[in-house]
Amino acid sequence: MSIAAFVPSTITLYGAVHTAISFIPLFIGGYLYVTKGTIDLRTELGKIYFGSALIGAVTGITIFHHGGPGIPHIVSALFIVLLLAAAGAKYLSFTRFKARTIEIISLSVTYFFLWFFTTTEGLTRLPAGKPFSPSPEAPELAPVRGVLLLLLIAGIWWQLRAEKKKLPAALPAE
Repeated sequence: MSIAAFVPSTITLYGAVHTAISFIPLFIGGYLYVTKGTIDLRTELGKIYFGSALIGAVTGITIFHHGGPGIPHIVSALFIVLLLAAAGAKYLSFTRFKARTIEIISLSVTYFFLWFFTTTEGLTRLPAGKPFSPSPEAPELAPVRGVLLLLLIAGIWWQLRAEKKKLPAALPAE
């Protein structure tokens, strides 16, 4: 089987670079969730996740060309806001638990968005010639998005529960 069966001809060089950069946080986030249970921006891999995700979001905003600004632009802007909220929470006058809560929720939602965009783009382009879904709005994608949403909710719950267990017994979780 040739590479042409896996790479649609409609992707530009810029789009391919954006995609390659966007896979970095996808893989790092997955690795961190599997090995550490969370993405933590205080770690080296957490910082790489942040930087590559930010570059992917900024380059993604310039790719979406569907008659002007639309939902993908709004979601990408929200993605950037969530990344900045995760990075900035520790600088606000929150308790460590509250700062980590903001970081956990923000980064989990960004990771969800990465998978949302990846599955949408992948399933509307692949397999080449007869994609799984004819468009990003097609109902065929609803079950995929539902599973991603359930994983997001369960993942946030699990991470917050683990973070709360790290608190010393004498300190409140406020």
